Amino acid sequence: FRDFGEYLGLAYQLRDDYLGIWGRSSNIGKSTQSDIINKKKTFPILYGLESDQEFRHRWNKPYQSSREIDEMSNLLEKIGAKDYTEQKETVLTQKAIESLDKGAIKNEAYLAILELVDVLLQREK
Repeated sequence: FRDFGEYLGLAYQLRDDYLGIWGRSSNIGKSTQSDIINKKKTFPILYGLESDQEFRHRWNKPYQSSREIDEMSNLLEKIGAKDYTEQKETVLTQKAIESLDKGAIKNEAYLAILELVDVLLQREK
């Protein structure tokens, strides 16, 4: 159950990081530009910093306009950060479910936990 909680927590954080850049502001309750504006080093941002020189260069400059921030999120998508974040989330979700399957009795509580996993990780998919 400890492994289940760890994997689920990590998968949930990746979903949150994903939505912080590519989600809909009206659904997540904050601007999708705020993570970039605030230089928040979320999973997709770290991927971009590690993977792409252009992204690193732009990250280190102050932002002047909303358009520049949109360009940053588009660049992240172009270099594969969006897909990579989704793939890692999927792997962690699967590991969480596999961990749960090892220790859980398949009853109503088990089904309720699986439903919770679905609700937590299917936001805006």
